[in-house]
Order: sequence, then C-alpha cells, then structure tokens
Amino acid sequence: MMYLSRYVSTAIAFSVILVFPQFSFANTLYFPQVANGGGYTTSFVIINTGTAPVSARINFYDQTGVNLAAYGRAINVPVGGSTRFTLPDQGALTSFWGELPAGTATVQGVATFQGRSDTGALVTAAGVLGVGGGNSFLVPVDVTPTSSTGVAIANVNASSAVTVNLRLLGENGSQVASANDVRLSPLKPHAQIADFVTSVFPQLAGTTFAGALVIEAAAAPANSLAATALTLKEGLLSAIPVLPVRASFGAPPVSVTRAYTTDTNNVEQTSFTVGQTVRLVMTRSNTLSMLVNVDARYRATGPSSYILANSVFSSSPTGTGQQNYYLDVPIPQNATAGSYTFEATLTYNGITTSATSTFNVASGSSGGGGGGDPGPSTASVSFYPTFLGGGSIQFQNQNIILGGQFYTFDNLAPGTYEMTGSVGLGLFIMFTSGSGLLGSGGGGVTQGSLRSLAGPMPIVDACQVIYTNAGSSPQPFRLQFTVTTSTSAACP
Repeated sequence: MMYLSRYVSTAIAFSVILVFPQFSFANTLYFPQVANGGGYTTSFVIINTGTAPVSARINFYDQTGVNLAAYGRAINVPVGGSTRFTLPDQGALTSFWGELPAGTATVQGVATFQGRSDTGALVTAAGVLGVGGGNSFLVPVDVTPTSSTGVAIANVNASSAVTVNLRLLGENGSQVASANDVRLSPLKPHAQIADFVTSVFPQLAGTTFAGALVIEAAAAPANSLAATALTLKEGLLSAIPVLPVRASFGAPPVSVTRAYTTDTNNVEQTSFTVGQTVRLVMTRSNTLSMLVNVDARYRATGPSSYILANSVFSSSPTGTGQQNYYLDVPIPQNATAGSYTFEATLTYNGITTSATSTFNVASGSSGGGGGGDPGPSTASVSFYPTFLGGGSIQFQNQNIILGGQFYTFDNLAPGTYEMTGSVGLGLFIMFTSGSGLLGSGGGGVTQGSLRSLAGPMPIVDACQVIYTNAGSSPQPFRLQFTVTTSTSAACP
C-alpha cells in the first residue's frame, strides 16, 4: 500500500515542509520514498558538497526489489554544483525508492513530491531530504481520528534479506506494542514498504495516540535500512524527522519481540483450514543474566469478535536470550472463516509488551448435506443440558435456553468444535451417542475430549461438564471438544 494515495483527493491546501535527515552528508544517498503517476511527480535536487566531482548513477527499485532501469540516470555534478531532474506523472500512482552511490564524493539531496488535481492545479507538496543508512531509527508518531503518520522503509542491501521489527513507544517511554509485518519478515534485498502506522498497528485506527515508532533491523549488516516519514493531518502532508538511535532503544529487559504462526512442524504459515491446528508462537527476549518468570497471554480473535484462543500462563519461566514459546490451538469446525489477529502479550515487573500478527482461516467441507442419513464421514452429536437459574448454550448457530431435553445435531464433520453460552447459577451438560433413538447417525463427542476454555468452577468428566456460578450475575463459558464418526470412541 502506498500512503501517498490516501491524500490525492483530500488535500485542499498547499504546503512545503522540509526536514533535516539523520546524516546531512553522505557517500551513498537514499530516497526511501519516491512516487509518480496518479497526479504525482517527484523532483530531485542533487548537490555536490564534497571536494571531488560526482560521476555516478541514481538507481530506483520497486517495492519487490526490481531495478527500474527506465527511471535511472547518470548524475554528473562538479564540486559545489547541483543538478535537477523530475520523474513525470505517468500512469497509476506507483511507490518506489532511490539510491545514489557517490563513491568517494560527498552528496546531499532533496526529493519533492507534488500532487496535482485533474485540472493540473497544485494541491499538495512536501520535500524530504535524502538520508544515509542505519539499522535503528526513531520516528515521532501522531495519530488522531483525522491524522496519521506514514513511514517508508527500504532494504538497501543488494543480496541480503533483513528482518525488520517495529516497536511502538508511548510518551512515557514504555513499549505499548510491537509488530512483525509479513512484508518485513523478511524485507527482501532492495525491497521497500510504505504504509501508515495505523495499518501496521490496526489497534490504533480511530484512536488518539502520541509517541514514537522504533524501526530495527534484526541481526543485519551495518547500515542495512533507509527510512523516511510523513504525516497527514487534515488533508495536509508534511515531512517529519527520522532519527538514528542505538540498538534496542526503549526496549524493556524482558519483552515480546515477535508473534507469528506455524503448523505443528514449525513451518511458518498464515493460511489454515478449520480442523487444522495453528501453532501460536511468541518470541521472547530476555537481556538479563538469569531465568525469570513472566505472565504470558496468547490471544487469537477472528471476525465478529470470535475468540479462537485466550490463554494466560502465570509465572511462565523465560530463559535468557531470545527464545520461542508456543501454544497449539485446534481450529474448531464451526470456527468463523476469515482473518484472525494473534496477539502475544508478556508482563514482567509490571511492564507489558505485546506483538501481533495475522493469519487466515478457511472453512472446510461440511461433510454432509442438509438432510437424510449422514454418510460414513459425518457424525451426530447429542447432549442433555440442565439449567439452574437461567443461562444459555450456543452451538451450530442455535441458541438453547430450555433444559431437560435432548438436542441432536446431525451431519457434523469430524474435528474440533466449540460450544459457548452463559451460566446462571449452574449448568450441567451430558453428551450421549448420536446413534439410536437420540440421533440419525453414528459417532458423537469423543470420550475424554471435553476441555473447558472458560467458565465458572468447571468440573469436567469424560462425557459431561458442570459449571457452578457463585457470582451475582451470569458468567460466560466456553467448551471445546472433538467429534468422531466412531461410535465406539464416542460418549455412550
């Protein structure tokens, strides 16, 4: 995504604001964000600030790292001289970046974006000075419902991919979130991304936040990244400084540095199907010289606030250095299909850090039609609930509030399912075979597979569960179980 595209139609005033780069003079000059097309042009001024003539070539690369040879050009500048050129407005809006290796010479430069309306009237412009490379940067962040901060990050290495970590710091200096964008894990050689902070940290969308963004290259060669930043406020575009900082700037001694998903063989993937198991992986960093205990939470939420996992581990041991810890979560057959957010949270000495990532869940085969006898690949589930003091059960898109009778669901594919609802004073659920008088098919809930994920004072047996609520208001419950087509393995 190109953050310049957001203000093509909303910018209503003209502004030009320059900002000093992190290195005023450099032998290699980078322009991490360049745009043309869709009403935009980018103009460059290159100045020879050294004592030797400049004879070089400026190269441009698209967001995947491909050299855009048609845009590159020779740069020849005498000592104290300057040169100018413009990339014209052609075609759709395109985002890329530029690199000027000056050899032994020293150069400085500025790139100026100009956006024009369909009539050719100038509606916005911003100038950003060329920068040097680095591995750790700090960007001021200002987010409101009407403004946001955009960043562009380029991997300047020609052959080495770089994993880039992003951390969000509050105004008090505490780390409030971290993200491992799939585009940055890793960022390919000569590749670039340009996006708004609210896209990388979607929890900021529609909120008000002031702080800073730390951009870090993980275990990379020196000067692997180039970065620049812009802010869009009430339709006006401005450049903001990108400051070089030390490695691990603002990081607490024990923190979450990454959240991602794999299969059960530890192969990273972001696409799953109901019935599969997703491994939620939390990378923890402990810079202390001893093992410490932390409170860790693995939370995965999907469309319509569907909760796939919300597990908390108190006093979880965390070793020194950087290590991975994971939680395996079976995806129920009735899980909501769509995009999920995995949030890994760690609390140590009262300081909480978190990291997020996304993955997709696709619905699988239903395993049967809308009626008739289920085939050998489907099962029937029957259960007998008893409610005390109210309560409810939600299963397979049905809401059950009456107890004292059997409920049967046919044509269920084998796999993991979830049942949710609320507990009044108490709730008893007994699962029985789906065959015989209680159902039209075989199989049922696998004996011993019941697992209470949430609920007051659960007592779980092989085929039944009891919840007891000592509170004054109904409490939610969440029950997980597997369904089998084998009648002998199912609850009798």
